[in-house]
Amino acid sequence: AVKGTTEIVDLQGMTVPAADVEFEAIFTVTAGEVVYYNYVASDLGPAATPAPDYEVYATETYIFGETIAHPENPVVVVMKDGEEHTEFYSFSHWEDADGNVWADGAEMPAGELALYAKYERESVYLAVIEGTTGVIEKAHATDMEQWYVYGFTGRRINAAEVPKFFEVKGDGYTEIEMSELSGTFGTGAKIKVYDRVTGDLAEEFYVIVFGDINGDGQIKSTDLADLQDELASPSWSNSRRGVPYRIKAADIDGSGRVNANDLSALSSVLAKASTLDQETGIAS
Repeated sequence: AVKGTTEIVDLQGMTVPAADVEFEAIFTVTAGEVVYYNYVASDLGPAATPAPDYEVYATETYIFGETIAHPENPVVVVMKDGEEHTEFYSFSHWEDADGNVWADGAEMPAGELALYAKYERESVYLAVIEGTTGVIEKAHATDMEQWYVYGFTGRRINAAEVPKFFEVKGDGYTEIEMSELSGTFGTGAKIKVYDRVTGDLAEEFYVIVFGDINGDGQIKSTDLADLQDELASPSWSNSRRGVPYRIKAADIDGSGRVNANDLSALSSVLAKASTLDQETGIAS
């Protein structure tokens, strides 16, 4: 524009006047769009593929330098067994294509801005269903040979009972391995927790049915006989080379070792003179 006079939008083709002319640049603050992208619903979620698909989640228009206010946090939809799940990922932040994090309250830059939703994946682990008698015990922080589940109630314990007491958190699933002692579900059976995305074993627990010495899921006279034989000639109850889950199931007096007191307690349970609490593992 010619200062103080006429506005000229385009100088091209303009005839230069005979006298000096002073020009002043006049700028207009421009607006730009912030386009927010979220992951497209999939079977395994963004962790399952290096380059997951995105779709537009929201679009906002801001003037250069204006404070950006992000939209409501999105969710990741994961399809599992034909149902939509949103609990496997929690929203973390928005970032641009270069990996820069854009916090709420940042200033709008010049031009357009594309932001992508980023998430943290929830851990996969076994949990007790609230209101049940199920118990998860990790007797050693890292040694899964000493990780146990118990608290099963009922006259006969079987694999179908597991979902009544325990559930998998995160995007995982369980597999049950029958007891090596009996080939059925009882003491020594394993509940294995797998990550559905990676296929990795996340956790593994030995099933404990207190008083079930032979691993068939029942407490019978054969368990009493097996315990008598063990006390007469120790093998799996040996303190140095013992089998932790078998010791756990047989120690029903809570002493931490297998001895004659456990035999007496088991005999009392079988005679119905006392009861064996599967939640605490103590006969009283």
